[in-house]
Amino acid sequence: MNGNYLKKRRNKYKILNVVGLLLILGSFLFIKTAPILLLFISIIIGLILMIPDYWIFYKEIKSKREDMDLYWFIKLLILPLVIIILVIGLVLYITRGNIQESDGKDKMIENIQTVEEITDYYHPNYANGNGTIIKVEKIGDMTKVYRKHIDQIQIKDILNLSFFENSNHNIYLDPEFNEKIIGVLNFGDLINIEQILEMNDENNYFVWLNIKKRDNVHGWFFLGESGKQSVGFNLPAEISVPYYNNRWEILESININNRIWTIRNMNNQTVAIYGTTNIYNNPGLIDSNIISQIILKNDNDELIVYFIEIISATEEKEKVDGETDRWLKINHNGIEGWIFGGYAGVERGGLKYYIPDDMIDLCLTFLTVESYDQGRR
Repeated sequence: MNGNYLKKRRNKYKILNVVGLLLILGSFLFIKTAPILLLFISIIIGLILMIPDYWIFYKEIKSKREDMDLYWFIKLLILPLVIIILVIGLVLYITRGNIQESDGKDKMIENIQTVEEITDYYHPNYANGNGTIIKVEKIGDMTKVYRKHIDQIQIKDILNLSFFENSNHNIYLDPEFNEKIIGVLNFGDLINIEQILEMNDENNYFVWLNIKKRDNVHGWFFLGESGKQSVGFNLPAEISVPYYNNRWEILESININNRIWTIRNMNNQTVAIYGTTNIYNNPGLIDSNIISQIILKNDNDELIVYFIEIISATEEKEKVDGETDRWLKINHNGIEGWIFGGYAGVERGGLKYYIPDDMIDLCLTFLTVESYDQGRR
């Protein structure tokens, strides 16, 4: 068989050779950017496209009708190199996958261990109601806590009253300022709140609400930012972040004479006492006994204002002496007991009790303290 005939036969597969070689070379050129699996597939297809020409050469050598020339020498040198690189790549890919899977499991275990160290914080009891933790994410120093919060609010003058320094009324696609703005909150808007997101790092808290408007705008509204300590006009997180330290978590239920009292965490909020007040062993007047008193007189027999921290409070209210209020658990001079909230007050403006639902409502509305205290509860 003469040389011209062999050349004609090789030319039939020239295009396949070129395409196969280009696929292989392209795979190496994009090895840093393209998906590794796509690179492997490209190399394998390239090898398959080059097979016909190699097969012709094998047949010609076997029949001793073809001699080794530079063309085939280069091709036979490239083939084992490509195969070796392909095998090494597969080994690295499988090894890297195992390493990544292992790292992922290690990080997951590490994260679970971190959460387990503070299990009480991440598994509070809200009876599947508002405040129930849906998801916790840890990204570096930032912790994101997503909570259930279902409420419907009509937006009032949020420019005049807020727990936060906040003048941004945009609604974002995701809880990030660099995300797409999909709407704006306006006076009079009726919104449905679905979730609350509390983000905190070493110094600050950032609070977002997942809301839906009647015009089907569904996104995230930035409720505000506060420091972990009061700085300038910024209020500290303990009185500005709705679910700070699992505020309003259900601590226990007490059954007294077939009346159930639901006891909620108040994070040691302070109230003022203006007169001598009885301390009871249980919430409510039924089947409760006076165990001590708060006597508000100094050495000169003058009445004084006494400030005391609330450990917890009843979700339910009771009417005593014409006042309807909650029962408050306190510790006075080492004696734990209950006082009636109607005998307590606050020396500051704003809400009497820091309850998450009321705090969020107050951030988005403009109401007097009196009308608010007598409002939804």
